[in-house]
Amino acid sequence: MPVIPTWINQKLALLGDAAHPFLPHQGQGGGQAIEDAASIAALLPAGTKPEEVPDRLRLYEQCRKVRADRIQEYTRLAGRDLDEVEKSGKKLDMMEYALAFLPFTLR
Repeated sequence: MPVIPTWINQKLALLGDAAHPFLPHQGQGGGQAIEDAASIAALLPAGTKPEEVPDRLRLYEQCRKVRADRIQEYTRLAGRDLDEVEKSGKKLDMMEYALAFLPFTLR
């Protein structure tokens, strides 16, 4: 599935594989779904007013989408044959993507 442009629509949000499906060979899908859930839990604490939900879901997407999309891109690249990667003009360089795997607080 291609990367989708947005995970949110007003008071509705996608998370986990619904938002960013991963290939199974690197085990990133579950970890990213947990990060999504923790982000939503932090941004929508008990007592959040219904009218605040759309803005908070926009924050969720801003916090998570770049990271998840980048990890998704790397896992798809890593799932290809090296010849295929070379022909596409890309390189399989884990260090290029390493920051995407670190939580923002560790940078």
